[in-house]
Amino acid sequence: MTTSSYQALFSRIAKYALVCLFFLRVMPLSAQWGGYYEINKCKDEKCTSALAAFRSASVIVTGKLETDQMILGFVSSGGSFPGWISILKTEPEYKPKYEDGLKFTDAVSWLKQRISKDAKDRLLAIDNAFREVYGIESTPEQQATWDVEVKAQKAWYAIIVSSEIAKLSKDNTLRTATINRVYNDAFGRNASSDEIKYWLPRSEHYRTQLQANRTWLYSSSGAKDFAETVARALKNVNGSEPSPADVKNAMVSYTSNKLIYKEMVAKLQSAKKK
Repeated sequence: MTTSSYQALFSRIAKYALVCLFFLRVMPLSAQWGGYYEINKCKDEKCTSALAAFRSASVIVTGKLETDQMILGFVSSGGSFPGWISILKTEPEYKPKYEDGLKFTDAVSWLKQRISKDAKDRLLAIDNAFREVYGIESTPEQQATWDVEVKAQKAWYAIIVSSEIAKLSKDNTLRTATINRVYNDAFGRNASSDEIKYWLPRSEHYRTQLQANRTWLYSSSGAKDFAETVARALKNVNGSEPSPADVKNAMVSYTSNKLIYKEMVAKLQSAKKK
């Protein structure tokens, strides 16, 4: 190959590298690898205030910290969504509030109004509330009861949670079932009679009990429960008693994320499918 041929080749390589660098720097990652997708961005303080207000309001109204995709909107090769902020700005009642800097209370009011008109959003809020309090989704009857209230904007996630916690505190049968659900999710077993006696008069509901038991598992006091829970998860998935070495190796892998029983089982099942 002559010197001029080398120069021509290097010139083509350099141009190709520059094109690649442009696409890697400018295009969203998802666009680089097949489908264009980009989340809209805030360009002023009004949008930033509205984004913060909606993030906080979504937790209160639906029980879910909403994504920026939903709040800001996005464009993609498969279509686009304007986002809550853009929708709110088109409404005469809320446009002035946006211009003045959308407040948390205004975002809550707008979201309550939005979910009241959407059956799927109402179902999401109701089921999120029941998962918070009881660790399970609502029954059809419970769904139907609360749906009427959410549709009338008399209830939303936070209201449902508060009401169901009050109900849980007054019903020992319901509370015992919830305690056992916590223990099955955390340890893979029902609560003992002493554990039920401990939790029965207390005020914690499913999520707060579960968090307390997660903390217990990874404390020095919970070492015995931790080892037994890991062994139980291994036996459940593998169908045989694990060796001490298997238990110790699994304990090491679960500690960094502080996994509870149901999460251990899910991780083991996922690994078996690979």
